[in-house]
Amino acid sequence: MRLRAARKLGSQGDLPGAFQLIQESLAESSLPLYESVHYEGYLSDVFRSPALASSDLLESLRNLNPRLIITTNYDLLLEEYVTQSGAPAPSVTWLNPSQIKSMIRIGRGVVHLHGRYDVPRSVVLSTSDYQRVVSEHDATEIATAIFHSGVLLFVGASLEGMGDPHLSKLLDSFARIKSDSDLEESPHMALLAGRPEGSVVARLRRLGVDACTYGTAYEELPTFIRSISGPDEITIRARPVRNTIETVSRAGSLGEAVGSVGEFIKSSIFRGRDVRVTYTELTENSEGDRQLESRYVFPANPTRNVFNYPLSIAAWALLEGRIIEWPRDAESLCNLGLVDHLGRLRRARELLDRDYTQASPEIQRYVDLVRVRKAMDSRTLTLKDFFQDWDSAQPRSRYAQFLSVPVPIVDSFGNREKISEYGVFNIDSNEELPLLDVRSEESLKLASAIVATCYSVGAKW
Repeated sequence: MRLRAARKLGSQGDLPGAFQLIQESLAESSLPLYESVHYEGYLSDVFRSPALASSDLLESLRNLNPRLIITTNYDLLLEEYVTQSGAPAPSVTWLNPSQIKSMIRIGRGVVHLHGRYDVPRSVVLSTSDYQRVVSEHDATEIATAIFHSGVLLFVGASLEGMGDPHLSKLLDSFARIKSDSDLEESPHMALLAGRPEGSVVARLRRLGVDACTYGTAYEELPTFIRSISGPDEITIRARPVRNTIETVSRAGSLGEAVGSVGEFIKSSIFRGRDVRVTYTELTENSEGDRQLESRYVFPANPTRNVFNYPLSIAAWALLEGRIIEWPRDAESLCNLGLVDHLGRLRRARELLDRDYTQASPEIQRYVDLVRVRKAMDSRTLTLKDFFQDWDSAQPRSRYAQFLSVPVPIVDSFGNREKISEYGVFNIDSNEELPLLDVRSEESLKLASAIVATCYSVGAKW
């Protein structure tokens, strides 16, 4: 009778209530439930060896190399995949709040919010389990430690908190912490399938969580996560340039043209052959209004090269919401040929905030990838750091990850050969100005693709 009622509650979405009935059927009257051999055996049978349709997600999480994993799973798969020197990663449950805070502070481990199957007393399944957690421990202190531990990347979590009082309480604590902290931006990220509704986005922001789209299907999640921690070197496979341009130039409407931007990005429109380049290689050689090296030049339309270097950088700066530091006056703008382009560049910026862009899954995916990468990688480097480390013989590999907006190098500033050796260019004489992280590479590609669309359909605006 209890099992039939549990099945009915489960079909209605009341999983805690369903498990409450299951626990009652396994209980031994003389012992607490978690000391029952029947209950211990049940947990082991269900959670010890979970079936995996694919290990891609676990592999991608391992490659991401998170300093801490917080999970509601009961199994130990994460400990096995996220190893330390070949040994399973350490883990802790809600039964030990002091250990949780210590692990959050030190990093490198797995926190089981709902317990582990091999520690029956820690397992949170039923309504009474949730009540026990709430009554035995004040989650506020742990929630505060988690909120301020760094950038949290929610993967596969039910952020609505429906049917999960424990997670709902944690998220409610997040909302209070964010409100008390007076944070303008959401410090954490959630990866969701498809484009979330406005009400979901608004609720997540109140929790201090920014919603990002990884694709339209769950199968795309591992690929997206691998892209976050992907190598700085990328492989670009060329398509015939003529075909790529015709895709946009023959578009019958603005919507069709914008829809083709995804093809620009996916095909990585370079000439000739497969090329392996770093972001530094892609963006160097830009003194004055000189074009990129021939093997890196983006395709041109019949009248002009729409991907000329200053234009691409200007579009990228607008995309990132930054004010261009250079040039400083109208005369310089004229010399670089940018004055005539600013109207279209503003239009490119507007595209990112309008339905045209949101209607394109490819564009949204790349925009969200950039947002996640920026949040997960907060490293900065200044010109002052660069020269100090160059003098102390720091390894060159460090600087392959950073560069500034490439602009003409001021002859009076530093050693020109020293700068070009590392692919770093001067913005102005302010040595404290941060250089830009290599992870902005996707932003530049996206900006260039949007500018191409602006030029191809500009007459229709």
